[in-house]
Amino acid sequence: MIKILFLGNNCVMKKLLVFALCLSVLGAGSLNNESVDFLCKQFPTACLSIYCQESPQSVRNCVILKNGDGFIVQTTCENYNDVMGQILGVSGFDIETSEIEKVKNLLNQIQVHTIEEIAGFTLYYGVMSSLVYSCPIGGKNTNIEIALSNEKAFIGSPIILGSF
Repeated sequence: MIKILFLGNNCVMKKLLVFALCLSVLGAGSLNNESVDFLCKQFPTACLSIYCQESPQSVRNCVILKNGDGFIVQTTCENYNDVMGQILGVSGFDIETSEIEKVKNLLNQIQVHTIEEIAGFTLYYGVMSSLVYSCPIGGKNTNIEIALSNEKAFIGSPIILGSF
C-alpha cells in the first residue's frame, strides 16, 4: 500500500527539488550502512523503506515497489541486516514508527537547524553525528529529517524521501 499526501504544489515541488538535489549529492555512492543500522536498532519494529537505484534480486521478507527510475524496498527495521546486503545503490531511507517518545528522545541527539509545520506534522531538519551523508536544506547541511505528529513519526536520512 502506497500512502500519498497531497500538500499543494509549492510543498510538493520543494520536496521534489530537495530529493533531486540529494540524489545528485549522493551520486552513485551508497549510504553508510552504519547510519541505517544505528536507527534500526532504536526502532526494531518500525517500518523501513529503503530507496535504491538498482533492482534488488531475491530479497526475502520485504515488498519491492517500482519508484520512477528506482525502487523502494519495504520491510521492518528488525529485518534490516538480512535485506541490506542484497540492495545496491541505496540513496536514502525512511523509518515509520508510532513510538513517539523514543522519537522525541532521538531529537535530543540532533542539532536541529530548521523547524516547519506541514499538514499536522512538525518537521525537524538537522545534523546527527552518527549519520554520514547529507544534503543542503536552506543552505545548511542536513543528514536527518523527522516528521512528528501526535500518533506517528517518520525519520529519514538524509531527508524523508517518501510521503507522510
